[in-house]
Amino acid sequence: MNRLLSETDTAKLLKSLTLPALPAVLSELRAAQSREAGGAELAKIIGRDLGLSAAVLKTANSPSFAAGKLDSLNDALHFLGTANLDSVVTGVALKRALPLPPILGMFWEESTRIAAIAAMLAQRWRMVRPDQAYLFCLFRDCGIPVLTQRFPSYVNTLARAMANPARFIEIEQKSRATSHVVVGYLLARTWFLPELLAQAILYHHDFEQLYDERLLSLDSARLIALARLAEHLMQTRQRHEADPHWVDIQDYILTTLSISSEAYDDAAELVEAMS
Repeated sequence: MNRLLSETDTAKLLKSLTLPALPAVLSELRAAQSREAGGAELAKIIGRDLGLSAAVLKTANSPSFAAGKLDSLNDALHFLGTANLDSVVTGVALKRALPLPPILGMFWEESTRIAAIAAMLAQRWRMVRPDQAYLFCLFRDCGIPVLTQRFPSYVNTLARAMANPARFIEIEQKSRATSHVVVGYLLARTWFLPELLAQAILYHHDFEQLYDERLLSLDSARLIALARLAEHLMQTRQRHEADPHWVDIQDYILTTLSISSEAYDDAAELVEAMS
């Protein structure tokens, strides 16, 4: 299904929502990176925001990147590299821009765990860039907190949709005349994320269309599949919970990723060891 909005529909939707603007620090950081600024200048930009500095250092030391014992921002920037740095700062900025209501309590924690798994698998299988896999997993469902903030009753719609994933977007559309995938897509474009990430956000519930090159590039399809596999492995191997919907989509996921049963088993063991 083509979910792209016309300019008129986009303008109407943006009027009814309040999307967080691109943070100034992120804009400044990207401008510095585009002119290939040195690590000292990048550290200076991030260092002006103590909260951001602490979050970047914490993330670099987390299992997502496994640096371990970095104790300075300069060390963290050197370890992360340019591409990872942009993903980390963008992810931190997103979480700060969208504080969660209590009802979504573990939302960012779960998104971050899924992102860590996806980035690890992307690094291992070399099918998509790990930094893009990480960032996609954080932005994948970012439309949910936006809609929850704007429409408190959306949580009831969300509960119904989560109980029926195959009709998730349909349930949202009937209730709000929009969906979290469209809102997330608009936020991704507002924050100037790569188009392949924006497209993946827009279609990440359309597993049966992962092979449709008219809608999705191969990289976008792989991001969608990798994120859902990471979610499945987190749920079943780290939480030891059932994933009842996996049986309906696993063929789409594994075929898109072109991984063998041996590679799947290997990934499952690696994810279990991360917990």
